[in-house]
Amino acid sequence: GSLRDLCDRRLRLRICVMCVNWFSISFAFYGLSLFSPDLPFSIYTANMLSALVAIPFYVSAPILVNAGWCGRKGTMVISYFAGGGLLMLSTQCKAQWLSLTVFYAAYGALSLAFAVLYFWAAELFPTDIRARCMSIQSVCARAGAMASPFVVDLGRTNPA
Repeated sequence: GSLRDLCDRRLRLRICVMCVNWFSISFAFYGLSLFSPDLPFSIYTANMLSALVAIPFYVSAPILVNAGWCGRKGTMVISYFAGGGLLMLSTQCKAQWLSLTVFYAAYGALSLAFAVLYFWAAELFPTDIRARCMSIQSVCARAGAMASPFVVDLGRTNPA
């Protein structure tokens, strides 16, 4: 596949949408990971809890994707809205235990989105340009990951 194949009108929208998805999920996922030192645990405990929370979501990803009522798009939409809504809710919780519960639920939902996006992004493109499309999406994901520390620092200097 050549660069001309990437400019095909049927693939342009797909690659743009997937680049935005990769940017946003990396931004959110790594932003939450970088926030773990601010949790009321040691950094090791916080990261261990994050990993343990993500396991059931990673296991449920293929089940939800293959479910007739959900599929890839449905799983992505549900996990994005759940993750974003729960993160907004976590800022309003007064009790620390409730805020942490909601925070880790949001982390799990975004882990689900990350898992689904990883294989869905590859499936959307023809084999001859798949590697090139995945590399472009990877650049967008890295841009989101690079932007996340600035937002974490902004939250530390200007708490809501």
